[in-house]
Amino acid sequence: YPPRSINIIRTHVQLLIARVNRLGRAGALTADEHYEELLGCIRTHVQIVSIAKIVAPVISVTLFTQFATTATTLLNWLGNVEYPENIISLAFFSCQLLQILPCCSSASQLIADCERLPDAIFHCNWVDQDRRFRRAMLFFLQRAQNPIRFSCLKLFNVKLETSVAIGKFAFSLYTLIEETKVGTDTEN
Repeated sequence: YPPRSINIIRTHVQLLIARVNRLGRAGALTADEHYEELLGCIRTHVQIVSIAKIVAPVISVTLFTQFATTATTLLNWLGNVEYPENIISLAFFSCQLLQILPCCSSASQLIADCERLPDAIFHCNWVDQDRRFRRAMLFFLQRAQNPIRFSCLKLFNVKLETSVAIGKFAFSLYTLIEETKVGTDTEN
């Protein structure tokens, strides 16, 4: 469910960007109506951020568990690879990494969408608006510059690079164990 939750938040951010792009455009709206539309966008942004804060603790624990089991499984797999089983083992390795890929990909796309929001705010037609619109727009712009990010138990951020880092971590730990001969009886 973490990818689904992240994608729902991402969709709302994309819809907000589309609304912001229409702000202040010439039409049948008065200055007060443009201002109310901006306030509506600000309220929507606050709601999206608050929903992300509600969902974040649940996603954090779930993703940490998933990342930890994936790293442990990969570490165990690396210790048991035999040459004839390489193709099957490679498929297993790929499937393990694919389990965490949707979460990491969705989180990276959410960050990218959140980084597009300040650009959309800046490119709305704020120059032709009154002073209170511009003040509210600056407030909105400042608040929107912090993208929504999810983390795993506040240890590391969930993003696409994390899925690669999990594989690298498992391989590095396996190499360390092999080099130090941990778990083997050595007779000197």
